Amino acid sequence: FGTNQSLISINDGSTSNRIALGYSGGNAFAIFSAASGANGTVSGSAITLDTYYKFCAAYQNDVTLFQNGVDEGDAGDGSISGLDRINFHRGDGASPFIGAIRNLVVFNTRPTNTQANSLTT
Repeated sequence: FGTNQSLISINDGSTSNRIALGYSGGNAFAIFSAASGANGTVSGSAITLDTYYKFCAAYQNDVTLFQNGVDEGDAGDGSISGLDRINFHRGDGASPFIGAIRNLVVFNTRPTNTQANSLTT
């Protein structure tokens, strides 16, 4: 997932079952998923620092990144369950999030792709 990470994660208290969204160097946000030994990553479109963006990490049996109304792709399939906390780091205290957030919402059901696109437009 790169170095110089700045992450927000929803996890089960570990790094082996999580979804992490954040900046990992370069000039793009990315999403990383880890579940049952299956890992996946997808990078979003290029970003400019000091600019606000809208992201949605939608998951159920897949993990999909939406950025500013665009489906950026899937970060792999996996049986992700037991995610019961949000951390402003990768799940174990490392890679703390550094940035500004206007709004953070967690839904108890996965939005459809149309809904996720609408949330980030």
